[in-house]
Amino acid sequence: MFWKKEGRCVALMCLAAFLQGMVFYGPVASLYRTQAGLSMGDIALIESVYYLLVVALELPLGAAAARLGYKRMLAVCSAVFFLSKLVFWRAGSFGAFLAERVMLAFVGAGLSGCDTAYLYVAAGPRRAQRALGLYGAAGMAGLLAATAAFTLFFSASYRQAALATAVAYGLAALCTLALPAVPMQAEDRAAFSAQIRGMWRSLCAAPRYALMLAADALVDVTGQTVTVFLSQLAYVRCGLSGAQLGAAYLGMTLVGLMQGVSYKATLALGRRGFSIAVCMLMAAACGGLCFARGPLWCVACVWCVQLCWCLWQPFAQTMHNDSVRLGARSVVLSGYSMAQSLAMSGLNLGLGRLADAGLPLAFAAAGAFCMLALVLAALYFRQNKKGCVS
Repeated sequence: MFWKKEGRCVALMCLAAFLQGMVFYGPVASLYRTQAGLSMGDIALIESVYYLLVVALELPLGAAAARLGYKRMLAVCSAVFFLSKLVFWRAGSFGAFLAERVMLAFVGAGLSGCDTAYLYVAAGPRRAQRALGLYGAAGMAGLLAATAAFTLFFSASYRQAALATAVAYGLAALCTLALPAVPMQAEDRAAFSAQIRGMWRSLCAAPRYALMLAADALVDVTGQTVTVFLSQLAYVRCGLSGAQLGAAYLGMTLVGLMQGVSYKATLALGRRGFSIAVCMLMAAACGGLCFARGPLWCVACVWCVQLCWCLWQPFAQTMHNDSVRLGARSVVLSGYSMAQSLAMSGLNLGLGRLADAGLPLAFAAAGAFCMLALVLAALYFRQNKKGCVS
């Protein structure tokens, strides 16, 4: 299959995802920043600025992706991604870490909808969730390899871990240059104003889909904040340190490989049952973290959040692509992401402030977000018994 164009598209995207997953400093991402003098409030503020910048850049870069083509936009964003990791490697102040996130905002807005749209078009609607699951699993496999390397080689030198990450991202940028081009829609060649009108018509054609977008934003902000930032503070509170942190992160990354079977879980439960089950399990895990004192219970709850988040992502990405009926795909998906990022900037800042006041408060709020996502998903699917997009 690799020698067919579709196979090359998926394989090269998975290879790039594997290399971009090799974040060698991942087990100590928060500690890396706090050692440079940042507080959790500072980190949350930077993340909120990042989300707001993504909002501002979403539509212009979505339109640019439509005009340039998915392949060229992926190559440009991968190059900026590489440069951002060089900045992170040398960062030692609030301003430097902020500059790194500004660059990542460009990448996030540029890739938003572009990478998933590329895979959706390359694989076709019937195989899209499988391709997106493999893409996500490849990124987690890279993170798994990087976490093992951190435990063995980088646990005493966070800066070297950041440098190794930059090298991996440079190789990923080269992979995107070899991607085959995929067909574009006629709407992609329209003027920017016409693309915006097409996006608005698409959104108005399915107003109930806003419920699903809100549910996705709540699950995403919970998954990212708990697994990337709060988990490390919870581990330290439970007595883990050094190589133990790396081992816990390694296990969490291994759980992330379950993205590859997301489509099977969706087929087994149906879209409605799948969304409700994931939100319910994620809420229960966040509730468990509120009271976690022993290291094993804490690690198990974080891994459960990771499992739910990773299963959810290919499902949500496929839902978003399936919902595009009018307008340029990358522009519509950018519109979705813009609305979600705007909501996530405030939610993330709130979780960061609560974490400064006390970790249990932040975990309780994260659990409440998941329960709200459950309600929204149930409402969306109530009149969509077969899980169709409307």
